[in-house]
Amino acid sequence: MIVAPGGGILEQRGDAREHLQNATITTKWDRLNLVYFLGYAFWG
Repeated sequence: MIVAPGGGILEQRGDAREHLQNATITTKWDRLNLVYFLGYAFWG
């Protein structure tokens, strides 16, 4: 989920992992994919 400074939800996806399940090297990433990846990378 991407949240605005005021607390409003800008973008949201129910299951980011499922969304990227069949991704390939040519799959275009949107902001939600990037946020999911960075969150997972920094958490690990």
